[in-house]
Amino acid sequence: MRPVPRQIENAFPGWRVWRSDEGWWYATRVMPRARGTSATVYGPGPEELTRALAEEETPWLERAPSVSA
Repeated sequence: MRPVPRQIENAFPGWRVWRSDEGWWYATRVMPRARGTSATVYGPGPEELTRALAEEETPWLERAPSVSA
């Protein structure tokens, strides 16, 4: 069962992915950017979890400083 969670973790570094006993998929940020509660996202399957992670990461990606050559 680890191959799919590992693929998601590789695509979204800094997140730990697991599947609950009820079948829902979860990811929790393992290296939070700030102190306090870590972000957790979830979905009924790996595809939905991947979309939720992409939405969670989008604000950080948009705010990342651009690097000029």
